[in-house]
Amino acid sequence: MPANIGLQISLELSKILPIRSVIDTVGSQILKLARDLRLSGSDLVVEEDLAEVFGRGQINPEFEAKFKDVVKIQNFVPLSKGSVISLESGPGPTMLHAFRDKRYFAMVIQMSLLAWMHRREDLASMLSQVMTERFEMGVPGASSSPGVDGIIMTFAACSSQSSAFPWAHYVELVESQFRGSIINYYYHSDHLRLTRPVLLAAIDYLYLVQRFPEDRKITVSSAAGSITLIIWAHYILGLTVAVVEPASETNLVFGDQQSPHMIITWPLNTIGDENYLEWDAGRVDIQPEIRLLDSKMTVVLESTQEAEGGRGIHAEERHPLANYGITFLKRLFNTVMIISDKDPIYEESAKWATAMAIHADRRLDRQISFSESDDNSGISREPLPAASVEIWRILASARLIFADTALDSGGIDSYARFLRESTLDEDNFPSTFNAFLKRVPVDHDDSPAAKHLFNIKHLAAVILVFAHVSEVESCADLPILFVSPTDLSISRVINNGPVERSELSARSVFDAVQSFLVGSDYLDEYSCQDSFLRSEFGWSVFLVTVGDKDPGIVRPELVHIKRGTPTNTKTKERKLRMKDSLGAVLKGIPEGQPLLRGLEYLPRLAARVNRLSGRQEYWTTRAQDFEACVFVSVEPSPEWRQHSGISPWQEVIHYGYMQNHLWDSFTTPCCDHPRTSNPEPIKLGPDAATLLGFSPYGE
Repeated sequence: MPANIGLQISLELSKILPIRSVIDTVGSQILKLARDLRLSGSDLVVEEDLAEVFGRGQINPEFEAKFKDVVKIQNFVPLSKGSVISLESGPGPTMLHAFRDKRYFAMVIQMSLLAWMHRREDLASMLSQVMTERFEMGVPGASSSPGVDGIIMTFAACSSQSSAFPWAHYVELVESQFRGSIINYYYHSDHLRLTRPVLLAAIDYLYLVQRFPEDRKITVSSAAGSITLIIWAHYILGLTVAVVEPASETNLVFGDQQSPHMIITWPLNTIGDENYLEWDAGRVDIQPEIRLLDSKMTVVLESTQEAEGGRGIHAEERHPLANYGITFLKRLFNTVMIISDKDPIYEESAKWATAMAIHADRRLDRQISFSESDDNSGISREPLPAASVEIWRILASARLIFADTALDSGGIDSYARFLRESTLDEDNFPSTFNAFLKRVPVDHDDSPAAKHLFNIKHLAAVILVFAHVSEVESCADLPILFVSPTDLSISRVINNGPVERSELSARSVFDAVQSFLVGSDYLDEYSCQDSFLRSEFGWSVFLVTVGDKDPGIVRPELVHIKRGTPTNTKTKERKLRMKDSLGAVLKGIPEGQPLLRGLEYLPRLAARVNRLSGRQEYWTTRAQDFEACVFVSVEPSPEWRQHSGISPWQEVIHYGYMQNHLWDSFTTPCCDHPRTSNPEPIKLGPDAATLLGFSPYGE
């Protein structure tokens, strides 16, 4: 080809290069977004499919502004000094993309609400079924489910990146209206949970009513899911919702429209007296029918409960740690009767729960894990090292959990003194409860005093768990689950008498906090003993041994809780769990320690960590978690090397193992010898000898 023709072709091709450049630019932006979402745990295809469903909703402008203002703040905190892992909170790839795309933003808000109210795995499974059913029904624009796993991870991304938004505030707004207007209202988790037919209908009916507000209405035949539906329809989408109670002549209206867009019929059923003071007791009608009506109140579409799989999924509502105890008591008390928010029963219950937490803490020992293979016949297991914390930590936890109630320290102290001398039971229940207990319906199985004592012990356990959090004062916004008193295993350590003592294992507090974050069922299924961090809803709990710390100052009875999701700062990957890597195989410490004899002994180090080679922290990414492996270089003393021929070696550190070993350690009091860089020899008796060095084996 002649040179001039080749040049001409090049000139002609250059005219279309800008088009290709634009195409490449758009493609690269999409690929970058897809990579960012995948690294954060979500998926572009899944989010697009979900945006096609939820993105049709028009978010109430006032609510949109509030949501953006709350969730826009980003923060980055290193997990430990120099670590490649940081705890990142605030908007991530999913939320940042939502700020630029209204469909995605509508999707994130609505998924954030649904995830706040339900267990994520169950909700994702139900949503997957609903999407597939819409596709099979031939709904215009519907696509089949992108897969349960992908929906789970997108729910997790929406939850963690919007965790600062106070959904509990909106639940309380609805509940306060219910308590003031509905004669037979009492709290039950069924008021939060959505069934599959309701979800199937809601994701189409709500948007149809938004588009044709004069021609379409929605009716719901039951109170099941009512709180969630009201927040969704009224606060998020700006629709007017009316709650109609057949026993009352007035309707409860959320909104300012004369003609409501959604009508919920409140049932006549009430809780039985025998269920009073029992958490989540009784049963709500969970067979709601949801209908779409035209302006003439003719049924256009309806979704009814099917016999198969009709019960739906379980609600798992969250609440900030701040005022968690007061909300628990309000829901417990206001069932068959109305208890004023100013009733002294709240303060008295809070003080007794705090006193019981202090009393139990004074009687907590560490459960030492003696190896079955060791000969422990000559080892005394008494006294066991204490697992208690300072009283100020317990008071700080209680004042946060009962934030709306002033706790009198003098009253708490007097109740704690009572427990040191007497056993609190239904026979000697405090007279301060008499006025309340006289109003309580009598159950043939358990007395009102016995029931209330059970609930107070549960709240004492909650106080005690979070008293073991190193920085509990900064955890006011921590979104924890309402755990049933029967599901919190650590409640067994709460004793109400002067004699009993209890033991905590090395991971009791860590696992208890996890149960508040992820639920006890999920914890049992997925937790493993080599994990040291768990993250949920934008918060992380991790062992106090994590980081480059002097073991001598670590308190293994504490845990850390901080805002943020673990993120690899180099790759931007996010995971909800971190664990120790157990695959490293290292050369063990050589055996053999020289026996030194003499009438005196010079204190010195047998070995020291080489600070030049340093502490090396390695991270590996797995499907569900990050794995950590930490190496330190150890230099034996010249004397040890000379006697035994020992060489420098690398030691591996596992944060979980460190927790267990420190838990099993007895901390001795400081000696009276002054610290000096030039220690003086210590005189020994004629029958004494010393060994230089150490080994990983029991001597």
